[in-house]
Amino acid sequence: MNSSESRAGAIASELECLPIVEEVEELDVDARAEARKQKGAGVFYGWRNMIILGLIFFVTMALVFNTATIANTYMKLDESMRMNATILGMGFSVYILLQGWAAPLIGRVGQRLGGFKQLFIVGTALCAVCSFVCSMWMNDAITYLVVFGVFMSIGTGCAGQVPTDATVAYWFKRKRGLVLGVILGFSGLAAIIGPPIVHGVISAVGDWRAGWWFLTGCSVVACILACFLYAKPEDYGQVAYGSEDVVGVDDPSAKVKKPIGVFQRQESLTFREGMRSLNTWLIMLGGGVGQFTYTFTVSFGMLHFMDLGFAAVMVTAALSARGVGSSLGGFIPGFLADRIEPIRMQGANMVVTGILFLLGATTGSQIVLFLFFFFTGWAIGSQKSLCPTALANWLGTDNFPRVYGYTLLVLATLASLIPVATGALYDATGTYALATQIVGASAIVGGVACFLVRYPKKARATAASAESEQFENSR
Repeated sequence: MNSSESRAGAIASELECLPIVEEVEELDVDARAEARKQKGAGVFYGWRNMIILGLIFFVTMALVFNTATIANTYMKLDESMRMNATILGMGFSVYILLQGWAAPLIGRVGQRLGGFKQLFIVGTALCAVCSFVCSMWMNDAITYLVVFGVFMSIGTGCAGQVPTDATVAYWFKRKRGLVLGVILGFSGLAAIIGPPIVHGVISAVGDWRAGWWFLTGCSVVACILACFLYAKPEDYGQVAYGSEDVVGVDDPSAKVKKPIGVFQRQESLTFREGMRSLNTWLIMLGGGVGQFTYTFTVSFGMLHFMDLGFAAVMVTAALSARGVGSSLGGFIPGFLADRIEPIRMQGANMVVTGILFLLGATTGSQIVLFLFFFFTGWAIGSQKSLCPTALANWLGTDNFPRVYGYTLLVLATLASLIPVATGALYDATGTYALATQIVGASAIVGGVACFLVRYPKKARATAASAESEQFENSR
């Protein structure tokens, strides 16, 4: 009896303590919420996030490709590697294919984690490790395919397109295109200064592996920057830019909203609705062909024009023109993305780029050389700002990362065929002209697809009218 009574007394004491424990837990939650609110009472952190994302994008989505373009070109010319065009193209194909296959998983993991900060840290760290391995131990085709093709692809995917676009969508309800354009401006800067720096480092050291040494240091810096990201505005005690509720955001421009002139869905589509929508796939096709043209120029653009008789120094200068085009193509259309339908601008960009590919297939003109790379950069810059903006506007933000990931899987699978097919065509014919023409024709087809996207006019008119009325009342 004594033991039973003592157990009963202990249970009673625990039950009496439960309300106190629950009250303490509630106080902890309230304290954390109040701390976030106080922390978010200053300047809108989304602008700082934009700079951090831009610097990370500078490394993972631009400098990696620019280093690979030059270092891998010299690697193919290194007789000790015993590498032909097919193997070189296969490495790029595996890289692009895995980025596409990993995109749905990356989007799903980011949603499960409540944001993409952890993935940014893991991705940039993996880029640093892979770059170091490439600089020290890449002595054969197998190492090239595994380290660059597989693991570098996973690293840039975890800190690349899907996490960046999703983070921007979380932080910005309005001005998404502009913010993505600014981020792509950093990418374009890498494309401008990257080629001469990497080429200079390789020339100074006398070893193509030196380009990977340079990328190792840049990736370490990107990993440190990723630690300062905030995945969502609520993590910092703020709300998305352009939301109805702007409490705690000391930004006057966020308090008065001007009506926008493009379609923007107020209630998000479900995942199934988004995947079944024809507009979703037309938008991604228009963006996908931008990736096709860029993939070709990264993997074989330099070799193609050297094959036409241009000196390596001249082609390297043209690669910098691609960087200028990428910066302008991301920022200017992004700035207009709240006024002109993003997908229409992308359509015009791809038609022009496709025509230049057809001209650049066989011509030896320096003007065409520079226009070829400039508009390839413009196309990929606009694609990375306009297409995610158009897709987020169409789908809404709730299921955007997941749908975007699955559509990238399909398009990356198609894009991954370009390098290996180009290499095989070259080994069979001795020229890159046919592959260039095929990619150019696909760009024109994708441009036409952009003009086939149709938005509900009634929904657009209703939303525009409501926003105009709200804007007038706020004045």
